[in-house]
Amino acid sequence: DAEEHFCAVNKQGLPVALDYQVVPLGATVAACRRRRLALDAGAHVGLHTLRFAALFGRVLAFEPHPETFACLEHNTALCPNVTCRRAALGDIDGCMGFDLAAKANSGDRCVLVDGADVKIQTIDSLQLVDLDLLKVDVQGYEYRLFQGALATLQRCRPAVWFEEEEPAKVA
Repeated sequence: DAEEHFCAVNKQGLPVALDYQVVPLGATVAACRRRRLALDAGAHVGLHTLRFAALFGRVLAFEPHPETFACLEHNTALCPNVTCRRAALGDIDGCMGFDLAAKANSGDRCVLVDGADVKIQTIDSLQLVDLDLLKVDVQGYEYRLFQGALATLQRCRPAVWFEEEEPAKVA
C-alpha cells in the first residue's frame, strides 16, 4: 500500500516502470554471445524478468521478500520459461535476515546481518553451465553475491549488468 516506485509517468503518459533501465539492459543483452539462460538476482516484481523471458530460453528469478516475491510469481505466471525462487543470493548457503519493513520503494529492502528470514545461497551452488546473462540488483550486497559466483563467472563468462549500492547499506 505504501509503494511509490511505480507512480511516476513519462512524457507519453505511460508508467515509468515500462521503460525503466531499458537502454543499459538492452546493451547488456546485446553483449550476450548466446541467449540460453538469464539469471535475475533481485528480481523485485519482474520488470526485467519479463523482458528476459521474451529474449532467453530460460530465466531464473530470485527475490527474497515474501510480498514482492508473490508479485513476481503473479507477473510471470504466463511465462513457462521463468523459474522464480524466494531466496537471496550471496557468498554463503544458509539463512539471513531481511529488511521486511514497508518502504515507499519496495525495491529498496536489503539483507540484514542478523536473523533467519530468508534462504540465501551462492550462485555457484546452482552449478550452472549455460548462464549467458547475470543481472544483479541486490541493494548493497553485490560484492558478497559476486564472491559466491566466482566459479560460475569463470566457467560461463556471462554478460553482467548490475546496479551498485553503497556496501554500508547492508545492515
